[in-house]
Amino acid sequence: MNKSLLKRMPLLLLLACIVPAIVGAQSPPAHPQRDAAAQRLKDLSKELNLTDAQKDKIRPILQEEAPKVKALRDDTTLTRQEKAEKLRAIHDETSSQIQPILTAEQSQKLEQAKQAAVKKRKAASHPS
Repeated sequence: MNKSLLKRMPLLLLLACIVPAIVGAQSPPAHPQRDAAAQRLKDLSKELNLTDAQKDKIRPILQEEAPKVKALRDDTTLTRQEKAEKLRAIHDETSSQIQPILTAEQSQKLEQAKQAAVKKRKAASHPS
């Protein structure tokens, strides 16, 4: 090999490692809705201690919900109030599909978590 190429070899190797990492970091997730559904399933699983069978039944429900939520959030024609109402309807539909899969104890925990989230949102939007 010639000497100038040998001198540049460490720089070329560094670039070969860094450039793909930078490009990869800037790329959006391949399936953002699937990622959102997976994260929601992970959160529910942690909070409710779901069994593998329950996860298998809930996963497609959440995967069906995710693109609806994304489309709603991306819709610039709706007011904030309209979006909130439609989002609530989407979540209610999803919840009604998930409820029969849960045990009584899990349903109770989920309801308590929903009520706590509503309280938290109200407190954040209406500070004393």
